[in-house]
Amino acid sequence: MDSAAVWSDESEDVATAELAGLSASDLRMRTSMIDSEVRILKSEVNRLRFELHSMQERIKDNREKIRLNRQLPYLVANVVELFDSEDAEEEEEDGAVGDIDAQRKGKCVVIKTSTRQTIFLPVIGLVDHTLLKPGDLVGVNKDSYLVLDKLPAEYDSRVRAMEVDERPQEEYNDVGGLDKQIQELIEAVVLPMTHKERFEKIGIRPPKGEFRCFFRVAVLPTRLLVLCVVSSLSPRTLPSSCDALPVRLPPFPASACVGLRRIRRLPLLPSR
Repeated sequence: MDSAAVWSDESEDVATAELAGLSASDLRMRTSMIDSEVRILKSEVNRLRFELHSMQERIKDNREKIRLNRQLPYLVANVVELFDSEDAEEEEEDGAVGDIDAQRKGKCVVIKTSTRQTIFLPVIGLVDHTLLKPGDLVGVNKDSYLVLDKLPAEYDSRVRAMEVDERPQEEYNDVGGLDKQIQELIEAVVLPMTHKERFEKIGIRPPKGEFRCFFRVAVLPTRLLVLCVVSSLSPRTLPSSCDALPVRLPPFPASACVGLRRIRRLPLLPSR
């Protein structure tokens, strides 16, 4: 109902006719009832404002405690198991002290810290249980062992060292005498990623793994050294591109080694 319908002339006429039929005592009683209702509503507003202020103070205090508890360093731990907490049925006795942890509902977690301690947490902490799974690395508080943050997965250092940080500046033209090998690399590495439909058209499934090529050319006074290493890695060995599972470096399934005798001599710039 809009304001125009409430404050229309017809409504005013009905209210005026109703008040005109009341006696003075009825009007005083109705006025007293309205005043009482106004006082009750004002008291309710003041109560809600006080609760709001108290809640804001508690939120501010809790945020400050969280900021202090999240200060580094964390204690590193692994998630062992996640499960639902079950309500224990205990007999109620007069004067008995109830276990607060037993009354909690939700997810519980078992963690194993780097100090070889296995801890059961009825309350996980600041990380949502949907973001955790067994085997994840987490940072916990050193005193309460509450989970404060989810840490990135730990990878094999050998695989991490193979990650390309900068794009190589070398080109195929910088390598001489390896036209056949370069063509094989293009067909095995580049085409499955740039022209996937060609493989599917002839009924061949393109490789799903990633290939990393690294060409390094070193020009020495007496020789030209070309190092060409090609490695085909499955998706589980790519920490940043495929998934967050722990990495175990497998042996290289393919490697191309080129001898120096098969490299033809290139003209070198005269030294100044």
